[in-house]
Amino acid sequence: TSCTTTSKYSKGEMYSKMYQDIPTSILVMPPINTTTNIEAKNMLYSTLNHSIAEAGYYVVPPLVAMDVFNKEGVIHSELLINGSLKKFNEYFGADAALFTIIEKWGKLEATIITKVRYIIKSTTTDEIIFEKICTVQFNNTKIETGNFFEQLALAAVAFVDTALSSYFEPAEYANHIALGNLPAGKYNPRHKNDMDDKAVKYNVYKSVMD
Repeated sequence: TSCTTTSKYSKGEMYSKMYQDIPTSILVMPPINTTTNIEAKNMLYSTLNHSIAEAGYYVVPPLVAMDVFNKEGVIHSELLINGSLKKFNEYFGADAALFTIIEKWGKLEATIITKVRYIIKSTTTDEIIFEKICTVQFNNTKIETGNFFEQLALAAVAFVDTALSSYFEPAEYANHIALGNLPAGKYNPRHKNDMDDKAVKYNVYKSVMD
């Protein structure tokens, strides 16, 4: 791996609004996909809950959320991100909503790259209380050895694997970097005791060799 991810600021300094707001529950909104990869939205959505829950927050169950979203016609989060979120506090009892914007989601030969912007907004004040941009580049080096036919076979397997599931790993890695740096939530033993910890940079780039 490469790149230093920590900033010169403490979590208390960088996430002051989040410490003031002290959300307990977070609603994960359908991702906003600005790429041409039509699968990116669903793939990212399926990876987000774990990192938030690990940080100590209650996450509104995705199936429950999607059921309400569908009934209310909430399909495109880009129509909601700049509006009032108070109705989501009423519907779900969520203190905050996580919006994700997929800015890159693609591959070039053996390299997979994802770039995601994470925005958490209060559902009571509509203010942004947390924001990060995380770019993760995965370089798969597993097909560099062997004879031509071995490489061809491995490349075919790698292509299918990449098309179906290989984006999950860089997406989860980005989630871990960005959301893993959230102020410790109510259900985390370090709740209210991590303000002096180093914060992750606002805009993080990470290159990972597989």
